[in-house]
Amino acid sequence: MKWCALLVALLAAGAIAPHPVASAALPDLDAAYIGRTPRYDYDAAKNQPAAGDPVVFEGHIANRGGTAIGSFEFAWYLDDQLVQSGTYPGSLAPGATATLSLSWSWQPGAHTLSLRLDPAGKIAEVSEHNNQLDDRTSALAVGLWVEQGVYDYFNSHQAQLGLGSVSWDDWAQRQLRVWNGMFAAAISPLTPQGVLDRVRLDKVTVVPNGALPDCATNFPAIDDKTIDLQWGFPAEEVGIPSGHSCGALNYYFDNPSAQNIEYSLMHELSHARYLVDLYGFNVYANAAYLAAAVGSASTTLPTDRDVEHDDNFPTPTHLAIDGELVICQAKSGTSFTSCARGAEGTHARAHASAALINNAVVELQDGQGNLVQGSAALPVRGTWADHLYFNRYVDDMMGGGDWTGYRTHSAYALNRIAGRRPLCGNYNAPCNIGEYLNDIPAHNVVEIRDKSNQPLRRAKVEVFQAQPFAIWYGKRFLEPANLSVVADYRGRADLGAFPFGDAPPIVHSYGQSSGVLLLRISSGGATALQFFEVTQANEAFWQGQRDTAVYVLNTDLPAGLPDLQYYVPIARQS
Repeated sequence: MKWCALLVALLAAGAIAPHPVASAALPDLDAAYIGRTPRYDYDAAKNQPAAGDPVVFEGHIANRGGTAIGSFEFAWYLDDQLVQSGTYPGSLAPGATATLSLSWSWQPGAHTLSLRLDPAGKIAEVSEHNNQLDDRTSALAVGLWVEQGVYDYFNSHQAQLGLGSVSWDDWAQRQLRVWNGMFAAAISPLTPQGVLDRVRLDKVTVVPNGALPDCATNFPAIDDKTIDLQWGFPAEEVGIPSGHSCGALNYYFDNPSAQNIEYSLMHELSHARYLVDLYGFNVYANAAYLAAAVGSASTTLPTDRDVEHDDNFPTPTHLAIDGELVICQAKSGTSFTSCARGAEGTHARAHASAALINNAVVELQDGQGNLVQGSAALPVRGTWADHLYFNRYVDDMMGGGDWTGYRTHSAYALNRIAGRRPLCGNYNAPCNIGEYLNDIPAHNVVEIRDKSNQPLRRAKVEVFQAQPFAIWYGKRFLEPANLSVVADYRGRADLGAFPFGDAPPIVHSYGQSSGVLLLRISSGGATALQFFEVTQANEAFWQGQRDTAVYVLNTDLPAGLPDLQYYVPIARQS
């Protein structure tokens, strides 16, 4: 895409706010990032400075303009108080870098350190928007490793966006500013001050194209324990093949808005801080459509897409088609083959062209030879008709729908380890990823309500735990139920300490996500199906309900009959 067209598109979408771009013939003082020494490994006995320890802040600066710059003034501020000022005595040629240092006796707590270049604005520059850096001294240290092709591309093209940004370092700082803004905005009853931590750019390492390890995006320097979070940028991302199998070719061209804000970077770094994908709690069924009508005995199902190379249809493939369970042993091109029709007692039937095909991830039946999956009791949902359930936080950074903020669950999980350095990895994914999912009350009680919002006494509650399924965050729900409980006179059924499996922990990875239950609720011959997500139990635990939590489940079931077992007559007055 030509840059003028890209700029117009981004402006029209509201993705960037325009700033005038000065002449590239000018110099440009660029405050890139502030490193801090000495460095401590996160798993060392002493992994951060103590009060009074000497530290040095190193301000990395550059001239990103087109002409040399002579001497210039600079100043260091701490909590808005001037602590050091001076004049850089030499000259910086275009592309040249330098370091400005500030010595300090460490003070615990959240202090704001500021480096300001040309603070009086005496020098005409390409941009006046990249002369100052403000870091919280207690912030998590981010280290970024970038191959030369990516670094050079951003240095050459950032100014053309009109953002006041002229370099890759400016772009990187913008990502962390936006991320810190998300932390501050994540306010909820459980997180009244938002996310407590902040991040700062502590290390930038530029290496030749191809020098980063394979899959360098996740762990470019796995042995570097001096930083709290790390990420890598292989040259493939700007269209330069360099031998990596990870890192999408042309990523920044195919996703031009990421040259402004790359929300996916913040999502991935959230994994490095141990957050899980909340969208992994979705109950996903994949989808295809019949390309032609089939009879009730057909053993081949032609579809409208390449299913052979779709790993989200693992073989043997259990398929739900209009209430019928079909089990196919193989796939070839666009067809499922070697299919057994009417499996497990469902009715084999003819299907019209364009009939929806999903993975049969819920193999419960209605007692009439039909799968409940896809019925009115458990409809298929979503734009692509490929989900049975969406997680509670689709508008969360980790929820799969909205990348621009953290909601209650993710925000509290981050605050649960606020101020701590990594435990067992500063990359995606550390060994403690998702450990907070196991914060579950000792008694998990569901209170069943009928369609009039009254307790449904003596309702039968059957619990189906998520079984392994060979896709990312896979889950299947099969007969028989893992637990069956009858609600008491208050409509309450205690599902126990860990209804999600035989024992902790919650599994949330390739092949299984055990953090979702399917509940089948029966009363008076009527049945309702509901999913229950572990995040509800986590939040109850975090609210202080460590022993017992009660979760109200509203259903469309009719009111039950009075239960005489609990009827106590009123004594007659004499």
